[in-house]
Amino acid sequence: MKKLLKLLFIFYIISCFVNITFAQNVNTDSSSTKLEALWYYTESPRSRESFFKHSEKIDILGSQVYFLSFNGAVSGEVKADILAESKKQNIKVMPLLANIVKTKNGEYFSQPIMNDFLENTENWQKVSKFLKEKAIKNNYYGYQLDLENINIKQKDNFIAFVEYLKKDFEKVNLKLSAAIVSKISDNPKDYKASYWNNWAAVYDYKKLGEILDFVSVMAYDQPQSPGPVATLDWSKKVMDYTITQISKEKVSFGIPTYSWVYRSEKLKNKKMHFKMVDYGLVNTWKAQEEKQKLIKLSADGYKKAYANYWTTGSGINEKYGNISWLSYNLNGKNYTIWYEDKASFDKKYNQIKDVGIKSFSAWVLGDEDPKIWESL
Repeated sequence: MKKLLKLLFIFYIISCFVNITFAQNVNTDSSSTKLEALWYYTESPRSRESFFKHSEKIDILGSQVYFLSFNGAVSGEVKADILAESKKQNIKVMPLLANIVKTKNGEYFSQPIMNDFLENTENWQKVSKFLKEKAIKNNYYGYQLDLENINIKQKDNFIAFVEYLKKDFEKVNLKLSAAIVSKISDNPKDYKASYWNNWAAVYDYKKLGEILDFVSVMAYDQPQSPGPVATLDWSKKVMDYTITQISKEKVSFGIPTYSWVYRSEKLKNKKMHFKMVDYGLVNTWKAQEEKQKLIKLSADGYKKAYANYWTTGSGINEKYGNISWLSYNLNGKNYTIWYEDKASFDKKYNQIKDVGIKSFSAWVLGDEDPKIWESL
């Protein structure tokens, strides 16, 4: 009897130890779980360099390489070395289909192309046939629609096209997702009329979440931003709205890795002429700021340097989510960069993780603060 009790006691101790160890392992695994990483790629030297340097940390590659034109024509291709590296690293290749028109003065999302495309179902058939053939040839995981600047009048046509393409893709086992413009509500009064009518309204979050395999919510390019590409509070508003419309497992939430630079008459006052820039420009002016700390100039010398090439200030704005800024003067003109770095990336990454969303979509490879990769 004593032997039996002794054996039962030993068994009890072992069971407790196993359960505690299992619980610890579960907790450790949960806290260390990484979000699925979708990184956008453009065929540029910076993007290529970043891709090959960090490919082992990418789960899905959203290559912006296929471009829609009039009459359902599509052009573009994923380069062979990108496909080879993706295969080597087991990356799911999910090219984008975008209605972007490139000109010598830049590029833009064409609304006329979308009107032409959505109003003719023969265009849908042509595009689907083209995409399926490319996917089979190159072993794509699927495609993401990056169709923007669509008028509210095309809302029903847009949903109908997405439904058509999803059903057609299922025949050949292709996944379909969409990058959708950020919204904080379905109330038109929460937006400027031009933004609502030509950008946000066409995306029915609930229906798209039901149809698609997942959606990438572009939580950046904040409308009427006070400076940053996306403040933390605004990003949270987009997230809070999103998860009331789309199940969390179907959401890949957007994180910006690029920056905005403004020109202003007076530093940090009225902003004008903003454009997207990469972290390389930030580093250029950070380096200049460090040089200036070592330079002692006379009043005349300072004035001369200030008029040509001089960092004029820098800081971190806690109100907007600890987002950094840096101001400089170039040839007598004042500029301010609001830039995304590792600190802002980590805040947005953890914000996504905290609500239970399992994936993020980052725009764009090559523009990021290199230290971001330490977090992934």
